[in-house]
Amino acid sequence: MDIEQLRHELNTPVTIVHLRIQVLQRRLARREGLTEESRLWLEDELATLLVAVKSLGEVIAAMPGSSDPDQFVATISGGREVRRNMPDHPETVSRK
Repeated sequence: MDIEQLRHELNTPVTIVHLRIQVLQRRLARREGLTEESRLWLEDELATLLVAVKSLGEVIAAMPGSSDPDQFVATISGGREVRRNMPDHPETVSRK
């Protein structure tokens, strides 16, 4: 397995986890019936996970041979590519 293939294999699950964390954060923001303490704890835990995933994305992007260290690409279902700028703009997703 070459470095580009390894980067691709690592980016796909990182992208999925990153996107799922964002979905959970949005759902939590709209969720009613939680105590303030529970909501704050969940928000903090999701934020911690998001920071860890971003850091992992940055490490992957910095692997030797990376053409753009600020961006990684992952292939999702249907063969579509997701391009994500992890360090500065985690919410920016463009599909090819």
